Amino acid sequence: MRLWHGVCLAGLVVLVAGCSKEPPKAPPPPLVETFTVGGGSAADRQAVAEPKTDPSLVLSQSAGRVEAILVRPGQAVAAGQALVRLDPADGRLADSSARVQISAATAQLASAEADFARYQKLRDQNFISQAEFERRQAAILASRAEFEARLDGLGILTSRALVAGVVNTLQVQPGQLVAAGQPLLRLAVKSAVGEAAGSARVLSTRGRSGLRLPLTALIDGQAVMQVVAANGQTLVRRQPVRVSSTDEQWATLAEGLEPGSVVVAIGAHLLTDGQPVRTAGQAAVAAQTAPAKP
Repeated sequence: MRLWHGVCLAGLVVLVAGCSKEPPKAPPPPLVETFTVGGGSAADRQAVAEPKTDPSLVLSQSAGRVEAILVRPGQAVAAGQALVRLDPADGRLADSSARVQISAATAQLASAEADFARYQKLRDQNFISQAEFERRQAAILASRAEFEARLDGLGILTSRALVAGVVNTLQVQPGQLVAAGQPLLRLAVKSAVGEAAGSARVLSTRGRSGLRLPLTALIDGQAVMQVVAANGQTLVRRQPVRVSSTDEQWATLAEGLEPGSVVVAIGAHLLTDGQPVRTAGQAAVAAQTAPAKP
C-alpha cells in the first residue's frame, strides 16, 4: 500500500511539474525583404522608361550551382518553359534527405513520362480513343506541375523562358557556379522587342505596364509574392505577372501590378500563398517594444 501511495505521489508531482511549464511558443512568421514597385527614385523611373530590352537573354535569379540544363542548342522553347535548374548558394540542398527526395521525384516523373509516351504511340495507332488519350494527357500535365512544385519546395530555382524562341547558345554547364544576374543561355527570338511591346498592348488587362522590379522577386519568371494586409495580419499572395523585358538586374512588367504594390524581393519561391510574414519595419517596431530581459 505504501508503495502504491508513493507511486501516486510521484506521478502527481510529475503532473504538477508538467502543468507548470509554459507551452512552447510558435515561431514567428518569416522576415522578408520587400520592394515597392514604382516607388523608386527619379533615376529608377528613367531606367524604366528606357530599359535594356533583351528578353532573349536568360539570367540567373540567384547565385548558386547549376543543377541541370533542360534544353540543348537548336531546341525550340515556349514562353514559361523550364530551361535551367539552380541549387542556390546558401547550400539549402546540402541535406542528403533533400537530395533523396529530388531523386525520387525525378524518377517518378520519368516513369510517368514513359507511360505517356506509350499511350501517345497507342493513340497514333488508334488503339485507344481520343478521350482516353486526353485523360492521360491531363494526368501527365498534373504530374509535371507536381514535380515542379516539389522542386520549388525543396529550394531548387528554375529559370524559364520569358518569350518563345529557339535556344541559340548555352553559356553555363552542369555543376558550374554562377552569380546572380549571370547569363545562362541566349534564345533566338523573332522580333523580341516588338512582340513584347505588342503583347503588352493586347494582353494587359490587369495592372500597369512599364513598372520594374528586381529579377530576384520573380518566381519562374511568371509571378511574384505580393505583400498585403488581411484580417490584421501581413500575408503574401501569389500574383501572376507578365514580363516584357529584362536587363542584368531588373524585369520590366507588361502587366500584373499597380504602382505602389509591395512584393517580396528575395526568396519568394520559398513562401506559400496566404502565408503570414514580417517585414523589416514590423521587425524594428517589435524590437523597440519588446520588454527588456531581466
